[in-house]
Amino acid sequence: KGNISNQLLMTKCLNVFDLIIEDLQQERNTAKIFLSTLSETLVSVQASVSSTIASATESNEKNDKINQELVDKLAEISLGINGAGSLVDMKVDVNGKLQQIALTLQKKTSYEEKQRITLREKLDNMSAQVEKLELQSKNFEKRIQEEQAKSLRDALTKLGNRAAFDEFFSKEIGTALTRPMIYIFTF
Repeated sequence: KGNISNQLLMTKCLNVFDLIIEDLQQERNTAKIFLSTLSETLVSVQASVSSTIASATESNEKNDKINQELVDKLAEISLGINGAGSLVDMKVDVNGKLQQIALTLQKKTSYEEKQRITLREKLDNMSAQVEKLELQSKNFEKRIQEEQAKSLRDALTKLGNRAAFDEFFSKEIGTALTRPMIYIFTF
């Protein structure tokens, strides 16, 4: 016979509802994972930015200290020149101080190069994290669009459902209201 018992019909309906609920929970979990990853990435980027700012502040302080050393050594050269008893003494004193200045400049150059490398690594890391986040965001948006398209179709017949009709109807009404209408009467 073509008859189905009420019990079997209820069981089938409950199975369909279970599938719908499972699908919704899976989408919810996917959204939670995306938001969690987004949060973790943003925290990591924020930590990197804070670290970079702190490092830049420390670097500026160290550079200021080295610059002051250079100014002090140049002042020492000036004092040495004024206080030198002979040309030979002045030459020896200036040569020694110029060597100290050269060493200080090498130290400063080395430190600045290390800071540039560290900053580049941090920026590359942040950039990679942001790119990963953008990719995840695009994938999530694509899944949302797919789910929206699914929600406008009947699962069994693949025809548009009431929601699709309502969406289409509202778009057409909006379009019709913006176009001039011409009425043609024939008698």
